[in-house]
Amino acid sequence: MIDTDGWAFVKSDKPTDRLHLRTAPSTDAVSIGRYYSGTPVQVLEDQGEWAKVSIAGIQGYMMKKFLAFGQDMLNVERWFPGKHLTEKAAEKGINVYASPDTASAIIGILRGGDGLAEYILATVGDGWYHVLRGDGLSGYVEAGHFWDGNG
Repeated sequence: MIDTDGWAFVKSDKPTDRLHLRTAPSTDAVSIGRYYSGTPVQVLEDQGEWAKVSIAGIQGYMMKKFLAFGQDMLNVERWFPGKHLTEKAAEKGINVYASPDTASAIIGILRGGDGLAEYILATVGDGWYHVLRGDGLSGYVEAGHFWDGNG
């Protein structure tokens, strides 16, 4: 058995639904990003209807009714988008930023053929993705560097 204590998955019945990560435990708080079903979240604190969570190092608050805990995590359908780096981006590489802003620190580079899978965890603001690479690199990339592929 896998120890699921302290962890949950974002859960949704539809691929178009995503769960807001917010700056405070309120639906009126600013959204940090909208996370896809199946995204693992580390639960830092239970706050009634809300949980303070960390997603690949990004902290905020999520409504608990949209999270699956314990054995319910095994039944969550994952809805991560199947996007690919554009040919130009895969060849040249694209910057991974510390925040969704090209003026923020560059913390890594994504490029094709490096053997490391990247997962789009969330859409952030206008034109950004929060990504997690197979080696643990987590940050923000401009969405325009991805496409749906031809398959």
